[in-house]
Parts: sequence; structure tokens; C-alpha cells
Amino acid sequence: MKRYSSLVGIGVMVLVGLGISAVRRGSQHFDEFPYRGETYKLARTYSSWEEYEGAPMLAPEALAAAQKAVESKPVTPIYKSRSDLAQGVGDLSFPGFGSGQFGDRAAADGSMLSGHSIEVPQSDRERVVVYRGVGDTWTLIDDFVNAAGKSIHRVDEADGKLTYRDFGGAVVVTRDPGVK
Repeated sequence: MKRYSSLVGIGVMVLVGLGISAVRRGSQHFDEFPYRGETYKLARTYSSWEEYEGAPMLAPEALAAAQKAVESKPVTPIYKSRSDLAQGVGDLSFPGFGSGQFGDRAAADGSMLSGHSIEVPQSDRERVVVYRGVGDTWTLIDDFVNAAGKSIHRVDEADGKLTYRDFGGAVVVTRDPGVK
């Protein structure tokens, strides 16, 4: 009798496990995404992250709100470590859309400039944030939306101004450091 009840118990566990597995597979389908405390509707239902990542599309009624969120949500002004900076800037990216670092460059005063671009969903714009690193502390010194149509790949500082350059070294924009 004990053997029979053990087999029934194992059988029940296997069935429960199969059921949980089936539910997990079914729950991979999604048609919305959370981002920084809000949920945004997608253009269709995706069956996997890989499918979405290959062609991410937001629903027309959610697109403007998602773009605004990427362009204007507050960013952390000071990080106490390089890893916190990397994690925090990475969290600015809308799921499925790109971001990148365009360099740690030594400034004239010995500090480091760390520039980052965050793709604004389904647009030709990118949010640009630059932090100045002194020791282990990274302080936000610039934050703006680049709508110039050229991606930024480098930032230099001279005479109190930040010069942003494209991949070929051409100037995209020169700005006084400033935070929104």
C-alpha cells in the first residue's frame, strides 16, 4: 500500500510539473511591456522575447507615451560606483530597443567622461546622458535628446563645452553641460 501511495504521489507531482511547464510556455506570449513603472501596449502579441527583439513594435496608441518616457523620465544624478552607473543607465533602455556607451574619456581635469545613448523607440532620436567620474563617484553633467539624425559615438570637453561627435569624428552638436 505504501508503494502504491508513493507512486500516486510521484504521479501527481509529475502531472503538476507538466501543468506548470505548460502554463509557463503559454505565459511566454505577451502583448505589453512594463517600463519604469508604466505598462505599454505592443502592436501585436509576441510568442517569445527573441521574436519581439527581432522586430519590436509598440501599439500606435502607446508609442508617443513610450517615447516621452524614454526622453524625459528622471535619471539618477549621482552614482557611487561604476557598476551602479552601468546598471542605472542600462535601466533607461526601453525593452527591445538599443542603448550604448560611447566612451570613457579622460577630461583635462583628470576626471572621466562616460557618455551613453538610449534609443527612443521607433524614432530617429536618442537620449544622451553624460556622467563625470571622480574616484568612485559619477555625477550627471548632461542630459538631452539628440534629434540631429546622426548617432553620437564620442564626447570631448574643451573650454567648458561638450562636443559630441559621430562615428567619423564629425561634430554632431556642441553644448554647455546642462541637466534638464
